Amino acid sequence: MIECSGVCYFKGAEAVTGRLCQSGKPVSRDTAQILLWNGKDELSEAMLSSAVGVVFPNDLGESAIEKASRLAEFCRLPALGVNFSPALANDSIAILDSAHSKLYVNPDLETINCYFGAHTRQAKRNTNTLLETSGTVRVADTTHCGLVAGRTHELDEQKYYEYLCELADTNTGAELVACANACDSDRFISDTRAIYRAGVWGKFSLLCTCVCTPEHADELVMLLHKVFCMLEDEGREFNGFIPKGILVDTPLLLLSKPKHSVIDFFCLDFERLRKGLSASQDPRVGETDTARYIEEFAKKARGARISLRGTDNARPNVLSELLETVAPHRIYK
Repeated sequence: MIECSGVCYFKGAEAVTGRLCQSGKPVSRDTAQILLWNGKDELSEAMLSSAVGVVFPNDLGESAIEKASRLAEFCRLPALGVNFSPALANDSIAILDSAHSKLYVNPDLETINCYFGAHTRQAKRNTNTLLETSGTVRVADTTHCGLVAGRTHELDEQKYYEYLCELADTNTGAELVACANACDSDRFISDTRAIYRAGVWGKFSLLCTCVCTPEHADELVMLLHKVFCMLEDEGREFNGFIPKGILVDTPLLLLSKPKHSVIDFFCLDFERLRKGLSASQDPRVGETDTARYIEEFAKKARGARISLRGTDNARPNVLSELLETVAPHRIYK
């Protein structure tokens, strides 16, 4: 094992692991990649779609480092500047710990267990305390609940922005989730512009709704970046670095692979997914299978946070097991 210390330019919530991949080399979408960027090659969409982190030389010019750090922040990828050495070979397994500015190349078993061992996973699960009341399992800690804000068809960009600012003002310090409706691209762009602008004044996350297919999700990721560039070119005051999520409420999305690093969290609607999978209005039909598919989705989400909604009708034993295995970041009404 080789341990490299460096300078952190964007910090991730947790350590990530993947194969080192030099920019400009062929990219595998099926494997998590830690990109080794030389400061010259373009960081393409294909590279970033499978990336979990970025590493680049400490001796890059100031403008190149600024470009890399801004892109990493927009894509929510931990970024670390290190002294490059022959140890940073393409295809080597590595652990990137941005919190401690460390990169471990070909980590030994002790280091792997320290970051990803069973004891560590169990400690993360135990952070969500369960409370059973009137037959319904709820998260006891109220910080795991959240307020979701959407707009009606009558609100244009400016009115939606003003509504969100007012919401932030009356809920100072609260974590707010603002919905960007993806029923059509024009509405989605309008919603996203309003949310990015409101992100300066409140603690907002952006949730993409009405997303039907994996291909649709890919299109929205490109639009998120387009809106960022539009507002920057206009000189607007905005925050394009707020957490971004996708509402997963169709079987096509649930059964596909979560595949884009720009997405920070996925909100899974248990009841709508159960109905879609079972074609039944009976809340008991398909519960267990739906929970199993959600667990599989969470495993493939590569560190993205998982939130739940639509759990009111789920049986306590099904929901309790789901919360234990998935450890959701938030539960929404």
